[in-house]
Amino acid sequence: MVLAGLLWKILSDVQINKAANDFGQQADEVSDTLHLKTQRDVYLLGSLRGLFVASDVVERDEFNSFIDALNLSETYPGVYSIGYVEKVTAENKEPFIESVRQDTSYNPNGYPDFNITPAGERPEYFALKFASPEAKFTSVLGFDYLTDETRWPTLRQVAEKKQAMLSPVIPSLINDGDLLMIALPIFYNQTTANTGELQGFLLVGLKADIFFPQLFSGMSASADFLDVHIYDETNGETLLYNFSPGNDQLVNQGSVLEKDIPLAVAGRQWKLRFYASSDYNLTVQEIWTPWVAALGIVLLGLLLFIVFRISFGAQIKAIRLAEAMTKNLRDSEIKFRLLFEDLTDAVFIHNLEGQFLMVNKAACQRLGYSKAEFLNFTLAKVDAPEFAAQVPQRIAKLQEIGKATFESVHLNKNGERIPVEINSSIINYQGRPAILSIARDISERKKHDEELRLRGEELERLNKNMVGRELKMVELKEEIERLKGNKG
Repeated sequence: MVLAGLLWKILSDVQINKAANDFGQQADEVSDTLHLKTQRDVYLLGSLRGLFVASDVVERDEFNSFIDALNLSETYPGVYSIGYVEKVTAENKEPFIESVRQDTSYNPNGYPDFNITPAGERPEYFALKFASPEAKFTSVLGFDYLTDETRWPTLRQVAEKKQAMLSPVIPSLINDGDLLMIALPIFYNQTTANTGELQGFLLVGLKADIFFPQLFSGMSASADFLDVHIYDETNGETLLYNFSPGNDQLVNQGSVLEKDIPLAVAGRQWKLRFYASSDYNLTVQEIWTPWVAALGIVLLGLLLFIVFRISFGAQIKAIRLAEAMTKNLRDSEIKFRLLFEDLTDAVFIHNLEGQFLMVNKAACQRLGYSKAEFLNFTLAKVDAPEFAAQVPQRIAKLQEIGKATFESVHLNKNGERIPVEINSSIINYQGRPAILSIARDISERKKHDEELRLRGEELERLNKNMVGRELKMVELKEEIERLKGNKG
C-alpha cells in the first residue's frame, strides 16, 4: 500500500509538471503572437509613412489605392480603420477646407460638405483628412483631434517622443464600439531621425472585439482551454479583453494554474493573466494513469502474495531463472561487443536519419576520427559527395527489403578517398530500428581490377598489331605468287 501511494504521488507530480509546462508554453505562445501582431500593425504605419516621405503631397486616391493594395482583411486581420490627421494652422484653415471640398481624385463628387469640426477658432487644428474605409468614415472627415480628450493625450505623447504609440481604450468616432489606436508621427522633410516640423499623424484603429478574437483563432486547440485576461497597466489596471471559451469559472476554482506575463506594446504596459485547470492539456488516459498505476501495484502485490504463499519454491526457481537469463544476456552483450571491436572491417550502427550511434575501433582507425567525434556525425560526413546524395534512397530501400550490398567511397579525416564495399541490414538497436553496416576496404581489389583492365587493354593492342602483321604477310605472299605467275 505504501508503494502504491508513493507511485501515485510520483505519477501525479509528473502529470502536474506536464500540465504546468504545457500551460506555460501555451501562455508564452499567446504572448509572443500578440506582440508580433501589434508590431506588425506598427510596421504597417511605417510602410504608409514611406508614401508621405516619398512625395511632397499625397493625394487622396494615392492614399486609398495604397490601402486597397494591402488587402487588409487578409493580410492584417483585426485592423478596423486607417486614417491620416493633418496639422492645419489658423491662417491655412480656409484654404485647407476648400482644397478638400474640391478634391475629386478619389470621389468624383468631391466633399462639398467638408468642414473642420467642432466649429470654433483655434490657433491650430489636427483634422482627419483621409480615412479608410472612406464610405464608413465620410461623416467624420474633418474632425479635430485636438478637441478630443480621449485621443489628443496619446497624439501629444507621440509628437513629443517622435515614435509610434498605442492609446488606451477609446470610443469609435462613429460610435460603433470601443477600439485601440496606434499613432505614428509624420514630419515635413522626414528623416530617419524624425526631425523637422510636425506634419500630422497616421492612425490605425483596432477594434478589441475583432483584434483579440482573431489573435486566438490561429492558436493550437489547447488554447481553447485557457482563460486569458488582458490588462492595460499603464495607468492603473484596465481590463481590455477576456478570452474565456466556456471556462469563465476557472478564476473561482481552487485548483488552477495561473501565470502573469508583462508585455510592452507601443509605449504601453500590458499584462496578460492566464488561467487553466490543473489538468490542462492532459488526456483522460493521462489523468487516470496515477490511479490505474496505484491500483495495479495493489493488485500486483496481492497476486504476488498469493503466488508466494502457494509456491514459494516456484518463486525461488523463477528468480534463479531470471538471474540466469540476465547473466546470459549480459554474457551475450559482452561477446557481441568483443566481436564488434575485434572485426578488421569498419562497422557502423546509425539510425534511419543517418546519425551514428556506435562504431568499432577499425572504423576509427581507418577514417581518423574518435568515437566521440563519430557520435556527432551523420553519413554525409564520411561519404564522398556523389555517394552522400544517394543515402536517403539507400535507407528507403533497406527499409523495404531488409538488407543490401553496395559500393561507396569514404573520406577519411585528411580527405583521402577509400573505396569500400558495404553490407547493410536493418536491426533493432536499443528498442528502435537502426542500420548495421559493415564496410570492407576494397582499395587493393580496385587497384587489382585497374591493373587487369590495363593489361587487357595492352593485350588487345598487341593482338591488333599481330593481326595486322599477319594480314601484311598474307598480302605479301599473294604478291610473290602473283609475280611468279607473271614470270612463268
